[in-house]
Amino acid sequence: MVHRRQTCPGASMCSSDCQRRRNRSVSGGKYFAPLVTRLAAKHRMLVSRRRRLPLSVNIVNRASTSPVSPPPSSPPPPMAPVLLEEAPAEYVRDKLHLFKGCMLSGLRDVRLISAPQRSGFLPKEIQILMSDDSSHAVPPTHMLAVYAPKSTPTSSRTKVTLYPTHEIVLSSHCTNLPKLPEPSSASSIPVIPLAIPSPSMYPYLQTYLYTKDASMLETVLLPSPSQALDSSSLMRRLLAVHGLWGNASALGVIDPPFYSMIERVWATLHETLSRIHSSSS
Repeated sequence: MVHRRQTCPGASMCSSDCQRRRNRSVSGGKYFAPLVTRLAAKHRMLVSRRRRLPLSVNIVNRASTSPVSPPPSSPPPPMAPVLLEEAPAEYVRDKLHLFKGCMLSGLRDVRLISAPQRSGFLPKEIQILMSDDSSHAVPPTHMLAVYAPKSTPTSSRTKVTLYPTHEIVLSSHCTNLPKLPEPSSASSIPVIPLAIPSPSMYPYLQTYLYTKDASMLETVLLPSPSQALDSSSLMRRLLAVHGLWGNASALGVIDPPFYSMIERVWATLHETLSRIHSSSS
């Protein structure tokens, strides 16, 4: 059997373009990065035209931090949809999973060249370096400095934790996120102060926004069947779920499956806690 080679229409005019595309697809494993860059550039173009909240260390926080108030039985209040030029935000959120591996590799392989030196001081930018084996990784675009709001002006020193992230993931999901400054270079990215109700639960929220694996997150939040249960451990899990929900509400996360999962987990934990109380009374 003879296989005919497919040729590019007008081969005499575009052979060099085709060759460049072939070279780019096999050189250095950089094929996916330009696609993410173009998608992010389109997103930033429209976001810059919208009136967004001014960047501030005091990011608007509408979530309750009370450990006893449960998540609502319905999703959070209506949020303004995040729009993209010629494409809805739903399209971007649906397509981001195509680059999940490249972006997660970028978060895993990034290294800080130098940590902030001055106590109580956050630099505007921070220098990063990608590891040698990160040829397929998409470097992070921003560094989040996550902390809990002070309850009083005289509270003790605030703990701040740094998390690398990609702007397109956060901006396409979070309606309360301020407009982020653009990086000055690939190796120098902006540091964004972010005050949220439960900093310890932020990694779980960010991981979900990248993976969209609600089943995995639900498994993490619920106790295993073989685990010995008591009121104290269940209360700690309820507080963790409440903190996760509070972070999502504060950032204005748009993701119905996430909130449905939160409601299921909350109901399951409450039901289990009620059974323990009933059996001990």
